[in-house]
Amino acid sequence: MKRNLVFLVFIIAMMGALPSYSQLYFKAGAGYGAGAQKLLLETQYAATYTENVFASFGGNFGVDLAAGYELNQYVDFEFDLGYQNGRSVTVNQVFSYKTYVGRLIYLGPSLVFKTSINKNISPYGKLGLFTGLPLTKVIVGGTEKTFRGGIPLGYNGALGAVYNLSETFKVYIETYSQSMIYRPTRRRELNGDVVKFKNKLDTPAPSNQELTHHQFSFGALGINMGIKIVF
Repeated sequence: MKRNLVFLVFIIAMMGALPSYSQLYFKAGAGYGAGAQKLLLETQYAATYTENVFASFGGNFGVDLAAGYELNQYVDFEFDLGYQNGRSVTVNQVFSYKTYVGRLIYLGPSLVFKTSINKNISPYGKLGLFTGLPLTKVIVGGTEKTFRGGIPLGYNGALGAVYNLSETFKVYIETYSQSMIYRPTRRRELNGDVVKFKNKLDTPAPSNQELTHHQFSFGALGINMGIKIVF
């Protein structure tokens, strides 16, 4: 409920700013990020030790598209759509192993606060909501099981600068930070069966239910660069 209220206030604030001034722009870029905000994925067992495995599936190579409005000379409204290739993490289980795979199609609205050093260089800060479609699965003995359900929500921010090549064409470079935790509600087996995740199980436990324990982090720290076209 609290997250939904924050989201609503954020959208209303941005909509209220739109009528004052607007100039459309488009951005396209690519970058790389290191995983951050690692969470416990699973416990790894070997012949001589037992170890907790922590992981984040955010970042790696990614591409980003964004459209926005220059509301005034200090504030932009921006909407991002992108893809991050994520990571694969293997967990040993003595005589077998599991491989978790996480990719991400993300989207979200942001506000960009900018200034200028001179007529060609404009530093900026960016802060917005971050959500999307996590493409997560676990491979056990060559069999894929995919995770489904749940609505992830987090934040993304950046510090960067735009260099003006002309009035229309610009280039940008930025460091970014993102935080998002995905809690799936079910898992689909290779044969199509669905296992639902519950916080409480009856005894005896139904065959199609498990206790909730999966939490996937899509936190990342990285760098992006690309072009900006102002219409």
